[in-house]
Formats: sequence, C-alpha cells, structure tokens
Amino acid sequence: MQRSQLRKPWFEYWFAAHVSVRLCWFPILLHFRTLPELLEQLTRRKGKRRRKPRPTLDRAVEIIVRVCHLRPFRGRLFPRTCLRQALALYDMLTYLGYAVTIHFGILKIGEELRGHSWVTLEGKPMAEKGDPGICHHLVYSYSSSQPGSAQDVTEIFGVNAKLF
Repeated sequence: MQRSQLRKPWFEYWFAAHVSVRLCWFPILLHFRTLPELLEQLTRRKGKRRRKPRPTLDRAVEIIVRVCHLRPFRGRLFPRTCLRQALALYDMLTYLGYAVTIHFGILKIGEELRGHSWVTLEGKPMAEKGDPGICHHLVYSYSSSQPGSAQDVTEIFGVNAKLF
C-alpha cells in the first residue's frame, strides 16, 4: 500500500470531531425538548451547499457509527446505543444533505416490550444488519425531506410523552 492510501483525508477527522461535539449535546437536548421538537430542530440544521470536501455516504455512516460506540458516549448520561446512533445518523446525514427518515419501533418478546430506533435512506436501513422494520412494530417516523409530516407523538402516547 502506498503511503497516501494509508492516510485519511483531514476532513474525515474534522467530521468525526463534529459528530463527537453533536453527540455531547444530545443528553441536554433530550432533557429539555420532546422528541418531535428535537427532530424538527435537527432538520432545520441542514448543511449549506458549500463546496467543501465531505466524506462519501458509506464513509460518513462508518465514521458516525464508530464515534457513537466510543467509550465516552457509552456512559449513563448518554442515550442508549440505538437511539444515540439513530439520532447521530439522522443529524449528520441531514446536515450532509441526504433525505433520511428516522424510525422508532417496538418489539414484544413475551411480556416485555423492547424499543429500537433506526435511520433509513430511500427505504434502506443505514448501519443495521437487517431490516428492523420487519420485526419491529413501527410507532413513529420522522422524515428530513418532509418535516412535520409524521404522526404527532401525542396522539399515540399522550400529552406529556417522554419516550426515552
């Protein structure tokens, strides 16, 4: 391998740092905002069409997932893994200009309900081994291309809904 192939472009390090900073804000934002308010705020943050270098879609997803699994973000202060990863993917891919949709679903195993969240781009799950939509009952979705089009979470869970 050539030396130039071993080095990562500087903008990938910058992107990873940007993801890290955004992840630090999620616990605070989730504490003071409802989920629909947070998603609306993240959608409004779409990136300006500047001609600066950006990672490819696959590389961006890889960086986001890798940063989400770093030890500092696995503490009790931060949301669980799937929510943390889904919010980061939704936030950063929307920022990069992709029309993604974030989904929240539940799965009943015996008497226990388990929640899961994931992000799709054109119906294809991002950073998931399979399609979570097949086994999970979809509860809530929010699209960055049509903000405000999702069913109001209060219709499902009530006025004071705190999902996570």
